[in-house]
Amino acid sequence: MKVIKSINNNIAICLDNNNHQLIVFGKGIGFPKMPYELNDLSKIESTFYDVDPKYYDFFTEVSEETLLFVQYMIEKIKMKSNYIFNPNIIFVLADHIEFAVKRSRSNTYVPLPYSYDIEYEYPEFVKISKWMVKNIEKKFEIHLQEGEVNVIALHLIESLQNDRVNQKIINSASVEKIVHGVTNIINDCLKTTIDKNSYNYIRFKTHMKYLIKRLENKAEFRDDNFKLLSDMRKNFPEIDYCVTKISDYLNEYFQTNCTTSEVLYLFIHVNRLYTREGCNQPGKTSERNK
Repeated sequence: MKVIKSINNNIAICLDNNNHQLIVFGKGIGFPKMPYELNDLSKIESTFYDVDPKYYDFFTEVSEETLLFVQYMIEKIKMKSNYIFNPNIIFVLADHIEFAVKRSRSNTYVPLPYSYDIEYEYPEFVKISKWMVKNIEKKFEIHLQEGEVNVIALHLIESLQNDRVNQKIINSASVEKIVHGVTNIINDCLKTTIDKNSYNYIRFKTHMKYLIKRLENKAEFRDDNFKLLSDMRKNFPEIDYCVTKISDYLNEYFQTNCTTSEVLYLFIHVNRLYTREGCNQPGKTSERNK
C-alpha cells in the first residue's frame, strides 16, 4: 500500500494495490515523509473507501474515538439489514454525535423535539436510531435529548442509496428552495460567500432540512430558551441580525412565527457555519489554512 498524503500523524490518504484511493487509520502512519510504501499492513487499524474529498478536513475536526465508534455502529446496522448507505454517513453522524456529546457535557440545551410523524412513517429507522442513541449514551456516559432519535433517523434516511424513501422526506424542491433562500440571506447579511461544496455547508443544510421538516409538520417545539437566546444575541449581534432576517423569511413562507427555541436552533447553526467558513470572510483566515 502506498501512502501519498498525511492528514495527521495517525491518518493518511493511501492507494491500495488496485490503485483505489482510501483513508487509512494507523498509529504514526502519517508521520514519515510522503509518499512512501507501507509494507507492514499490521499498522492499519481502520480503512475508509469512497470518501468524498470535501470530507477530508473532517478528519482534523472529529476525534478518532467518535469516528471509529460510529463506524462500528454502521457496520452492525448493515449486517442486520439490507440498507445500502452512502459511505460518507459515517462522517456526517460522527460530526453530529461529537457535537451532541459536547453539548450534553456542557449542559447546553439545543431544541430537538421528538416527532411521532417520523416514527409513524419510518418505524424501522427510528428503531435503529433509538438503538444508536442508547449505545452513544453508554459509550460516552451522557444523556441525550429524545429529539436526537429524530435527527439521527433523518441522517440515516438521507444517506440511503438506491432507495426512494429519502426523496420523500428530505430532497423535495421546496426544501431546496428554502435552503437556497436562507443561504442567500447569510451571504448578504454577513458579507460572506459560503462555499456550497464544503463539508461545513453540507452539515448546515442537514440541520436546516430538519428544521424545515419540523415547520412543515407544525411539530411542537419547547419554547423555554429565552435566557440563552438573549445572551447569544448580546454576544453575537451580527449573527442576531442575520438570524432575524432568516426567521422573517421562514415566518412568511410557512405563515407562522418561529418560536424562541427555533430561533435559537437557527442561531447556533448559522453561527457555527459562519465560524467554520471563516476563510471566506474578508480579512479572515480559517484556522485550518494557517
